[in-house]
Amino acid sequence: MSGFLKPLEEEIFAAVNSTAMLSYELNFDPRDEKYINSIEVHQTQETLGKPISPNSNGSCPSRNISEVQFEDAGWYRCHLNVNRQSLNKTIHLVVMKGHLPKKGEMNLCCNISSPLPPGARLRWGAVDESVDTPHCLVIRTAGLWTCSLIVEEEVKISMNYTVGTIRRE
Repeated sequence: MSGFLKPLEEEIFAAVNSTAMLSYELNFDPRDEKYINSIEVHQTQETLGKPISPNSNGSCPSRNISEVQFEDAGWYRCHLNVNRQSLNKTIHLVVMKGHLPKKGEMNLCCNISSPLPPGARLRWGAVDESVDTPHCLVIRTAGLWTCSLIVEEEVKISMNYTVGTIRRE
């Protein structure tokens, strides 16, 4: 027995209304005879504090969150006790949301559910423009705009917005 297939601490990025898979796959079979009756499972989402029931095989269930909402963001933990050994896995779900400007406004806003990690930034981009910004951007041109979360020069997640005609009053 050694533990989980994926890293013990993991960050998963999802956009609002997308799907996120939180995986707690083990690299051993908990139904193996030597583990029977020796596994205790505790899984919680820290944000909501809801306990989640274990799988029938005694391990933490992988969790598929369809239609992710901003409120789903947070820390998800799985704790297994197996033959007097502890296995722990933590997943941090970071959710991105944004909104289009209302009629007469010229701001596009994009937010993530947690503070920007070190080395991270939000970038708004369009065909002829690219701007690093904390959250909101005053737009001057209509068209397709993309908000991207970039961590250490790698795009982790992006959301597209189509902006119609902009009227200046």
